[in-house]
Amino acid sequence: MVLSAIRRLAQEEDGQALVLGALLMLVVALAVLSVSSLGRTLYEEIRLQNAADNAAYSLAAQQARAFNFYAYANRAQIAHYVTILQLLSANAIVLGLVSGLGTLSALLETAASVCDGPKQPLCKAIPVVGPALVTLATLAKALAGVVRTAARALLEVGRWIGRVGVPLLVAANLFLFASQAAMLAATLARFRDEEVLRVARGTAPGARLAFAEATFAANARRFLQAHLEEAMTLWGTGDPVGARLEDGPAGRRNWARRGMSELVHASRQDSLVYDRTFPGTGIGGLPGISALRALFDVFAGARFRGHTRLHSTAEPGQGTASARRYYEQMEKPGYGTARYPTGNSVGANFYLEVPAIPDWLAEPLGIGRRELGSVTATGTQGFACAWDLDRPYREMPAGAIEIHVPRFRCDLGRGDFPWWGIGPFMHFDATRDDCGSPESDFCQPDVWVALRGGEDEKATEREAAILRAAGSGDPLPEEGRIAVARALAYYHRPGTWREPPNFFNPHWRAKLAPVEEGWRHVGQQSPDLARALATLLGREEVRR
Repeated sequence: MVLSAIRRLAQEEDGQALVLGALLMLVVALAVLSVSSLGRTLYEEIRLQNAADNAAYSLAAQQARAFNFYAYANRAQIAHYVTILQLLSANAIVLGLVSGLGTLSALLETAASVCDGPKQPLCKAIPVVGPALVTLATLAKALAGVVRTAARALLEVGRWIGRVGVPLLVAANLFLFASQAAMLAATLARFRDEEVLRVARGTAPGARLAFAEATFAANARRFLQAHLEEAMTLWGTGDPVGARLEDGPAGRRNWARRGMSELVHASRQDSLVYDRTFPGTGIGGLPGISALRALFDVFAGARFRGHTRLHSTAEPGQGTASARRYYEQMEKPGYGTARYPTGNSVGANFYLEVPAIPDWLAEPLGIGRRELGSVTATGTQGFACAWDLDRPYREMPAGAIEIHVPRFRCDLGRGDFPWWGIGPFMHFDATRDDCGSPESDFCQPDVWVALRGGEDEKATEREAAILRAAGSGDPLPEEGRIAVARALAYYHRPGTWREPPNFFNPHWRAKLAPVEEGWRHVGQQSPDLARALATLLGREEVRR
């Protein structure tokens, strides 16, 4: 019975699938665990990489915000410089009026000399005409006094412009630069470990910085190198005006001055302010101007002329001949006057031009002399050319009358028109040889963030080991997840992509950039960081 039962059981197939099923379940369980572990690993790596990308983009966006703030502040500085030139233009118009009043006063004094002083009794003895002449002479004398009083009042207005208006605007520009410097410091502070981790841990709570000191130094260096250091130290007008970019710090400062003054000139207003012609275009549509133009045309094409410009020239002297050369050059095109000046002086003039009057007559009357009715703001004292109210006339006897010729001088108001030149501002440094190529990102700064995963206590020791290995070339540990990200602060104005980067237009943006394209920059700026990243990511050619 027993043997038959055993033979029967041996022939039956029920229950064999259970053993196979148990073995299969073991294989499936191992596969599930492997997939879960792999998925978890991939998830952590993706999350760590996203955290690095977020931190890098955040730093680049902060840089872009700083550069855009620079642009707005620089535009405000340009507006202040334009306002300074407008004030000096108004001052020149005032001085031109003073010089014109000098000519009018001289004519009145000449008319009054017919029956003035000891000649009054003789004039009164002339029947009918004599008393009228005496009355006219007395009236002319009184009017001449009123004209001199009005001229003194106008000179005081000009002194107020030079002593108060211009310094206030210069102080406003210094405040704007201080705000730019504060933005620079705030941006550098965002590179600190705490700030980077604050952004990164929003995505990956367990993230830690890998070789934080090296990345901070590289990011800060790249950011600071985007600034032209000499532009941040501008003050005064003592640099040689002929110094060019290759001439060292003085040339680089002049390069920055020319960049600012070029934009100041480009922002200027025509007609009455900078290139003045009265009556002229720009105001011809105003009521009564057309009639004035017709009246001026009657007088042999007479025109009031004037200019206000920054200059690139040595400090002009206060003599009449020096001032005359200065203002004659103002109307000639060239590097030293209207085009790309360093702005170490400012000239503004306003004079009457009557082509039909010969020079021998126009000269003593102050007609056509371009230095008259002018203010020159320099780096030391400044001066003005106008009618000399202290010694108003030269008297020349001519029979029954005494001709009065107005005196003009070019050392009036000495010290009333200071000019400190183009002040400090943030300027993009595009002076390096490789700034014109896309391989260098046109010298636009990039930022790097390197993170490692995990929250164990050995993380800090591992970071230190990475730094030591980066400096010595020793092999680095292989364990641990590392995520590297790079972002770029870039300048691009839509429609004008060829325009070079600058700190005058607020079109800076941030974007993530390929890590591979930035290896050469890292190697140049921070060799230690480059070796560490190369070793961790297997970039043997960079490590060498």
